[in-house]
Parts: sequence; C-alpha cells; structure tokens
Amino acid sequence: MKRRLLILFLLPLKLFATNYYVDFTGGLDVNAGTSSGTAWKTITKINGASFSNGDSILFKRGETWAGITIVPPRGDIHYGAYGIGANPIITGLITVSSWTKLGSNIYSATVNGSPVTVNMVLIGGYQVAMGRTPNYGYRTYTSFVNNTSITDPTLSGSPSWTGAGVVIRKNPFNTARATISNHTTTTLTFPSIAGNGFTANFGYFFENSLQCLDTTNEWFYDGAGTIKMYNTTTPPTIQVATLANLVSSLNSSGGGIKSNLSFENIDFIGCEQKAFNLNWCNNFKINNCTISHIAETGVYHKSSVAVTVSNTTLYDINTVGIKGFNGTVGGSSQFTNNTFKLIGWFPGMATQINATDYLQGDEFCAIIENDSALLISNNVIDSVGYCAVNLQSTKNNQVIKYNEIIHFCRNKNDGGGIYNSGTRGNGPGSRIYFMNNTIHDAFSASDGTSTPLDPHVRGIYLDATSDSVNVLNNTVFSCYGGIVLSSARGNIIRGNNILYGGNNVNPYFEGMIKTHYAGYPYQTTINNIITQNIVVSTVAKNVMYMNVDSAGNNVDIGGVIDSNYYVNASSIVTYPFVWNYGAGATQYTFSTWKAAHSVYDPHSSYLTPSLSDVRFEYNATGLNKVVNLGGYNYTDLSGVINYAGTITIAPYISVVLLNNLF
Repeated sequence: MKRRLLILFLLPLKLFATNYYVDFTGGLDVNAGTSSGTAWKTITKINGASFSNGDSILFKRGETWAGITIVPPRGDIHYGAYGIGANPIITGLITVSSWTKLGSNIYSATVNGSPVTVNMVLIGGYQVAMGRTPNYGYRTYTSFVNNTSITDPTLSGSPSWTGAGVVIRKNPFNTARATISNHTTTTLTFPSIAGNGFTANFGYFFENSLQCLDTTNEWFYDGAGTIKMYNTTTPPTIQVATLANLVSSLNSSGGGIKSNLSFENIDFIGCEQKAFNLNWCNNFKINNCTISHIAETGVYHKSSVAVTVSNTTLYDINTVGIKGFNGTVGGSSQFTNNTFKLIGWFPGMATQINATDYLQGDEFCAIIENDSALLISNNVIDSVGYCAVNLQSTKNNQVIKYNEIIHFCRNKNDGGGIYNSGTRGNGPGSRIYFMNNTIHDAFSASDGTSTPLDPHVRGIYLDATSDSVNVLNNTVFSCYGGIVLSSARGNIIRGNNILYGGNNVNPYFEGMIKTHYAGYPYQTTINNIITQNIVVSTVAKNVMYMNVDSAGNNVDIGGVIDSNYYVNASSIVTYPFVWNYGAGATQYTFSTWKAAHSVYDPHSSYLTPSLSDVRFEYNATGLNKVVNLGGYNYTDLSGVINYAGTITIAPYISVVLLNNLF
C-alpha cells in the first residue's frame, strides 16, 4: 500500500504539464493562455511567466513575432507550434522603405533603433553584402607592423579611408576585419587584431564606407541609424537585422543550469549576433527548425552538455553555423540530418573574431566543435567559406559519418571538408572516426594570397599532431588534395575512394594521399596505417598517388602503406607515380618506388584501365547515379548515365566500380 501511495504522489508532476498558446494576431496577454481560444500574445509575456516541469509554449503557425528575444525563464520547457500552416517565425528583422535621394545615385534611410552595427541586409529575402572596394578580388599590402597596420605602396592620401572598414587576409586560414583609425598616404592603421600576424603580399579590401558605393544595392551603415545605398532608381524595400539574439540563455555556473529545453517546428530568421546564444544549457534540443539570415552564428553553445540539432536548415549565416566553445566542460552533442547552405559566403561579412567566444580561423565554418562523445551524421553541408566540419583540440569518441560536403573553402584555404586540428601538445585522442562521408568540389580560395595557384584545400585534413583518427570508407573527388596528414601519427586511412579529375585539375595538386612533416615541435608523421584505398586519376599529369614528405631525406616514416589500388585511367602515362620530397625531391614510378622502399606497398596494385572501365557511383538523393569519370561535370550533374546493376548504398556514400579489374 505504501508503494502505491508513493506512485500516486509522483504521477501528477508529469500528468499535469500544461500547454500554453501564443497567438500574435488573436491573443491577449491578459488571457489565461491555456487554450487556443485564450492564447497569449507576446514573447514578453512568456519570458516573464511562471512554468512547471514539462510545460509547453506553442506558437500559432502562420504568425510572426518580431523584435523580442526569447529568454527561457527556467529549464524543462518545450517551445513548439500549433495549428495549420507554415512554421511560426521569430525574427529580428525590421523593414526599411522610406528612401531620400542624396544625389549621385546615393539614397539614405533611417534604421529604427539606431543599432551600433548592421551586418545583415536583405532584399527580396536574399542577403546583400555591404559595398566594398575593389568590388571583386583584393588589393595587396606589401608590409605590416605587428597586428596594427598594413602598407600598400599603390595607395595615396586621397581619398582618405579613415573610418572605413577593412578586411585583411592575414594568412591562408585567417581573415581579419577592422575599422581604420588612421590613413596616412600608403599606410592604414587600426586597433590591434588578435591572433597570428599578417603575411606580406597578401590581400585586403575596403568596406562599409560611402566611398565604396558604386554598384546597384551596395550599402553602407554609419553606426548612428542611417543606411545609405547605391541605386539608379529609388531602392527597394529592405530588411535589416537589428535584434542581437533570437534565443538567449546566458546563465553562469554560479547562476544555475537550465536543462531540458527544446525548440521544434519554429523558424528563426534574422539577427545581428546569434540565433541561439546558449551558456550552461544541458540537454538542449533544436528539431525541425529553420535558422537563417544570421549575421554571426546560428547555434552558439558554451559550457553546455548534450546539445542536439536535428532535421534543421541553417541558411545564410555569415560567421559560423554551429559553434561549441566548451573548454573542459561539455560533451555528447549531436548534429544530425541537417542542411547547411551559404555559411560564411561573403568574405567581408563575418563578425570580427574575439578570443572570448571564438578562436582565430573560426570564421566561415559550418560546424566547429571540441566536444567529446560528438556525433555529426547525415548532414548536407553545401557552400561554405572555409571548413565544413572543424574539430578543434582532439577529444575522445568523435564520429563524423554519412555527411555530404560540397563547395567549401571559398574564402580561406589551408583547410578541408573535414578538418582536425590535432591534439596540439595534449595526449592522444581515441575512438575518433571519419566514416562514409562524401566530400567533393572544393574551391581554391587562393585569391588574396601570394600564391594564387596554390590552394591547399583538402578533402580530409589531419593537421599538426592529429593522433589516433580513423578515416574509413570516405569518398573525396574534385578537390585539390585528397587525404592529407600533417605531422600526424597513429592514424588509420582505410577503404577510401579518392578521385582526381573533373573540374579542379590544378598544377599544385598535393596528392591523393599525402603524409607531410610540417616541422611542428610536437611530433613527426609516423606510424600511420594506409591500406585498402582506391585512388584514381583520369588526367595525364604529375599526379602524386602517395606523397610522402618527411624530416630530412628519410622517406621510411614507419607505419604501413599497403594493399592499395592506384588507378591511372588517363590515356597517356607521362609523369611519375610517387613524388617524395624531404631534403630533396625524388620522383618514382610505381616499380621504382617499391624497389627503393620495399617495406611499402608489397601487395598494392598499379592499374592502367581505360576510362570506360572506371565508373563512379554517387548517391546524393536516394537514387543511385553512375558517372563516367572521363566526361562528368560535377557542377551541373551533366554526364550522368544509368547503371543496370543492383548496388544499393545509403545516402551520401560513394563507391568506385572498376569493371573487370578486381
């Protein structure tokens, strides 16, 4: 009897969770809120209300709430939708439509609220970047002083660029944004920018100045409530993001942790900073939402355990799609079945990185994480300014699988579709898997560097000190480098398909598989296992199937390289098979490579089939596609042919079929 009484006492905590309804058009904040007929009206009301464990706040479909940040008053609340129609919208966008002509095709309008910064402007639902000079490409700075000034000998004192913005490629993987404090003839001075120093003969451009406006719909914001736009006629109505965050839960460890919050079936559109700004929010879930037109970051979570984003579209985000900044706290986050599109697409629109929330090199990435027990799977990541997935400071139990990654490294290079920064002096990670991903069609992002034909863009990149990473059954094609290991040890590279051909044929191709000693103090490239990979070239050029670079002239770096298939499907074999460079470059054919270093590739095969015998099956949409590598255009999918076989593969897996060869 006592046991039954205890159960009856506990049941009401779950049985009597309440649904609260919010209807912007038909609701009133004085209502009870407990039915659709007595709905509340505003976010202000729900931010200040009292709730119990398991309560739900439901926004009416087809309605929009603007200008107010959702601040959950406690944990254990579900935010969702009710009714019929489109997802409810939470937005930080305001409309600007009253233009005044100033002359010379320049118009001005007032932005209500006079925000300090404006970094997201939409016309017809699409982002328009602020004006820049030059309109495309970069100017070149030839020298610099610390992180505070650059010198361009082609500049003069007129016009003066004091007060304008400047975007600077500091190095291949870091782009800085600052405001010019002084312009004296050839020198531009600005507040010190954190991070690595500049690189002479790299690029820069001006932005956010009236002097930059010379193309239709280019704009400039003065920081005091006025936006100016170039147009030969009255500009169209625009939308401007003025609200900082759409959802914010800025707790601290001393102020309590808000756990078990969830958001589902809601669209979050337009803000100046973060759509979700989370601190100490454990077991936080976002499902079936849209997060779009965000000037800084889509989902930012700090010191939060088990953040989950699923079935969600993250679109048009200027700085980072999802960013985890956990330090020693965090883990068990999952990002699955999402679509990322246009992340860090405009080189001058990323928020200036600061050491409090970000690290140098973070800007333009789709996902940046350092969680343990991390799962990133079944996502489509398309059109990214830098790395699609960027893992920082290797942890344990990280799985990146079944993702399709396409069109990355548009604005920065020395990166990859999947990039692992390594342990950087820490102990080795364990149980780290990059599995069954398809990575293709990289950009070069070499404009604005001193080596415009040297892109350094890899499909999978295990950077300095990567340790114990398993790279299994991935497909990389139409990239400038396949799988690259840089000062990395103890990694397994097995069962991958790496194809060279298609659009991105480049004289600086790094190699389908490259082991690289970069001179870092932590370790050399040793003890890697590279087996059962298929590497295919369809072009007659100096293709490096296995590119080994080691300290001094020691090519024998330890580990295992064996049981790989090296396929040269070009019509003419002109160049060597392996190119090793240490103290000096040594080129090998397959036979001379095996003779000189018999420990490697004793069971590997070098094949020279015709193109008709090499077929690549790629399943991007659930329907298998088979292509002939000799004539396939990876951009517009022309050249797709039917295949009569019965191969079934899961989404985002690719396979190479070598007919009559195995």
